[in-house]
Amino acid sequence: YIGAPFSCVTRWITAGLSLQLNWFVTNNEDNEQQTTSSCMDGKVLGEEQWTWLETQLTSSDANVHIIVSSIQVLTTNPVMESWGHFPRERLRLLRLLDGVKGLVLLSGDVHHGQILEARSSTTTASTIEFAKEKEIHLTRGVLEVTSSGLTHSCSEAIYGFLCQPLLERYAANEFRSTRNENADDKVENEEEKFYYTGRNFGTIQFDWGNVTANNGGNDHETLTPPTATSSGNVEGSVAATMTISVHNSKGEIVLTTGAQPILYRDGADSKSIHAIPTKMTWEDAELVPACIDGHLIPLFQKGLMCFFFVGLVCIVLMFLTRRKMSKLPSSCQSKRKVH
Repeated sequence: YIGAPFSCVTRWITAGLSLQLNWFVTNNEDNEQQTTSSCMDGKVLGEEQWTWLETQLTSSDANVHIIVSSIQVLTTNPVMESWGHFPRERLRLLRLLDGVKGLVLLSGDVHHGQILEARSSTTTASTIEFAKEKEIHLTRGVLEVTSSGLTHSCSEAIYGFLCQPLLERYAANEFRSTRNENADDKVENEEEKFYYTGRNFGTIQFDWGNVTANNGGNDHETLTPPTATSSGNVEGSVAATMTISVHNSKGEIVLTTGAQPILYRDGADSKSIHAIPTKMTWEDAELVPACIDGHLIPLFQKGLMCFFFVGLVCIVLMFLTRRKMSKLPSSCQSKRKVH
């Protein structure tokens, strides 16, 4: 009960003041000066693990890739333990995910349910209808679904009253369903929550439609992202979808990604099926909001200024008081001491 709150506070302070980004000069093995940061260089995975993960993703011909992490990847909440407290590792992971087909991240450890999303700086679309409207390619960002836990939740702890305000405060990467893109139901969707603070569990549902085992006769190598027509519009239909949901203790759905398309059927040829890739370039990965953002620095600066101002006022008052006391006759000073 003491260790967990203490760890949360220290993570919040160090991330809020960007202490992880403080650099200092050291000498390497060749006695050459280099700038390093022990926090920036913190590791989540070892090199052998990174090599294995990269090999699995680059050599895979699967149309769906599910990556499970014990801690959250996309959260901007500095109170929770996450990849965000290891900036270089998080950046490396996001860059590695570019081009991965049918990707979803699953995570836990935070005692609440949540859906997060990192979108590309360029407009992406996760539905064919939206792609047609915007005249763009069908792609997706990095989607993360968190489910934790079955036996207890953050709202049940002593500090449970802080759970919801923190999730509301640090919501930079909250999931926005494709329906939010439409002005007609914008007001309705503004009330939707991207988190759930009760006990929960998650499910994944695949709808393969009428996709055959050999993908309509095409080899995996031919499953490439669809391109726009000469008019700029995308034509076709969804061939397969994936729905990730978070359920409460009664089994009711409290959070859902909705049907996310993973395979796309070309309208010109019903046997031509394409996989939908993740869009996350190197530049995009650097722009994904992180939990180490220095949001406490302005408050710290104001507090420091107030401290020095109050201290200066106290010093001036003490000086004036002593000066006034020194001008009093000695007899008055003696009487004041007697009284």
